[in-house]
Amino acid sequence: MTFLLDYEPPWIGVPEYWPFPRPDGDPLPSIPVWANELVEEIRSSSPLTDDQAEHVRSVAVMVAERAQASQCRHYLAFDEPGGAAFIVSSELRAEEDLGIQSLREYVGEGDPAHIGVPFAEDFTSNSGVRGARCYRYLSYDEELGSIYGRADYAFVAGGELLTLTAMELDLVWFDRTLPLVEELARSVRWAE
Repeated sequence: MTFLLDYEPPWIGVPEYWPFPRPDGDPLPSIPVWANELVEEIRSSSPLTDDQAEHVRSVAVMVAERAQASQCRHYLAFDEPGGAAFIVSSELRAEEDLGIQSLREYVGEGDPAHIGVPFAEDFTSNSGVRGARCYRYLSYDEELGSIYGRADYAFVAGGELLTLTAMELDLVWFDRTLPLVEELARSVRWAE
């Protein structure tokens, strides 16, 4: 019994440990091997310049290193092959971590650190898993007056709590990420 994400392209699941098993059973030994294979897979369906290939490789390595350090699954998407990257981190916890909070409160509704009124509502995945989402703006650097956008989703099933989080410093870009992040969140299912 666990949460699964049935994501579609452009989303790419980023392993959080190495070696990582391939579907055929042959393990991926390391982050650089995985990143190189990812570049070649993208190249098989879309032409990439050398600069775009290097961009994909470096982003993939950075996200995989972050996933390994946090021991949390991450998801990566590019707005176009070799283009700007979207990153979502996921974390699995025990449902008891909610405490007495509602899911909407857990994802940020009522957070006093937000700027303006956060958008928070109940959310249900395509498979019927109950959850909540919250989009909000938070201060990145109070002295500079800069803010960032943050999208949080949380789902509860079988005594487990799954969170998905995306953050972006460019607020225009943040608005562009929201439909993709929602698409990823809609793919959440509980497998018994």
